[in-house]
Amino acid sequence: MNKPPFSIALPKLMVGLTALLVVPALTVNLNLLAFIDDEAIRALVAQEMMISGNFITPTLNGEFYYNKPPLYNWMLIGIYSVFSHPQEWMSRLYTVVALLLFCLAIYQSFRSHYGRSAAALTAMAFLTSGRVLFWESFLGLIDMWFSLTMFAMFLVVHRGYSRDRPWLLFAGAYALAAAGFLFKGLPALVFLGITLLVGGIFFGKWRRLFSWYHAAGFAVLTVILGVYYTMYSHIHPLDELLFRLFDESAKRTPVQRGVAETLLHLFVFPLEVVYHFMPWTIFAVFLLMPSARKVLFKNRFTAYLLLVFIANIIPYWLSP
Repeated sequence: MNKPPFSIALPKLMVGLTALLVVPALTVNLNLLAFIDDEAIRALVAQEMMISGNFITPTLNGEFYYNKPPLYNWMLIGIYSVFSHPQEWMSRLYTVVALLLFCLAIYQSFRSHYGRSAAALTAMAFLTSGRVLFWESFLGLIDMWFSLTMFAMFLVVHRGYSRDRPWLLFAGAYALAAAGFLFKGLPALVFLGITLLVGGIFFGKWRRLFSWYHAAGFAVLTVILGVYYTMYSHIHPLDELLFRLFDESAKRTPVQRGVAETLLHLFVFPLEVVYHFMPWTIFAVFLLMPSARKVLFKNRFTAYLLLVFIANIIPYWLSP
């Protein structure tokens, strides 16, 4: 284990109280607020699948719905089928589950590198950041599940490269990317490509990208997505669907937004990220200190995560 970039002793009472209170804190009043627009869309698409018995080609108000693949709708169908009358809390409960799993993944993966206290603090910081606590923790949206899937992919790529396990690296990463694609479409493949490249360069194993293991991983993705879209094509042509998937990913890029809006976004975006994930992002000010950056890069796991974060956030930084 590399030397941790910092050491901290977190009181066990604080960790215990957090674990005890987090579930009621996140689940109380889940049914109180009416759905926002995207929550309603996800729920309606799932309900139409249940009514029609067609679980392959999503529809909304009877018209084919192309904007998002159906994995999250399938998950909603699972919980809706348990109860006779679908309600808001059912959709939102999935988000709570994803958030708790995310915190657990952070704790488990960070514990071996930083120790239990620092890992617990990191998980609690994620849980209590503004954007998560006041928005993403209780809305029935895809984002938390998609983010959890991509974070798991980052961890798999790290373990695959660092421990020289090519099967885990490529089969695991491509399987998670396929799941991410079935959540939100093309962004999952962008995350996959960037992370594999950054990891390969960082660990000095970029030649793995040209191995037959990589080809096998790509085959995993092809099989998973190929099975679904083959079934889809037997019901409805793929042309409009593929066009919409590309359009959904491109509509916020400079291609459609223009130079002026893109330049403004370059300045505004970092401030928005800091604002949305306050109060913990205030500590980013320490990254201005060369000594702090040096400490971070002493730990290989921290350095990897930091480089993966920077590389993967660039497409969002460039997209108004």
